[in-house]
Amino acid sequence: MDLNQRFKDLMTELESNIESKKDLEYLKNTFSNMFLQFLNDINGVSIKSEERMQQLEEKQRQLEEIVKKIEKDIYINDNYDFEIVCPYCNCEFEADLDEMKSEVRCPECNNIIELDWNEENENSSCSGSCSCCHGECSEEDTYQDENEDDM
Repeated sequence: MDLNQRFKDLMTELESNIESKKDLEYLKNTFSNMFLQFLNDINGVSIKSEERMQQLEEKQRQLEEIVKKIEKDIYINDNYDFEIVCPYCNCEFEADLDEMKSEVRCPECNNIIELDWNEENENSSCSGSCSCCHGECSEEDTYQDENEDDM
């Protein structure tokens, strides 16, 4: 049964069972005030619930955006097959696996990076400990070792 209908039924019942007009008016006013306070409390709870629901929906939208960014970072795009670290600015980016290409342009600093598709380069003295030095790190180590021996 509807709350408003129950209230009306209660008022009708009071009118039929209370003989004193003064007592009847007192009870009606008391119940009316109590009923209005109850409705205000329910309305307040409803408003707070709606506000909280909107906050949760906004948080969920933010989390979904974060998840999309994470998915984009985690899952490899099928169009790219390997990652390059620019030796000039250390920017990491992906590039097409195309052995016909001999160079790529860094998207960050726009420098041209030469690609060496031979895994073993006979002229390189790099020990392979550095992914972007093109053999320079070992040459620097050798140069430093020679200078230390002279001292």
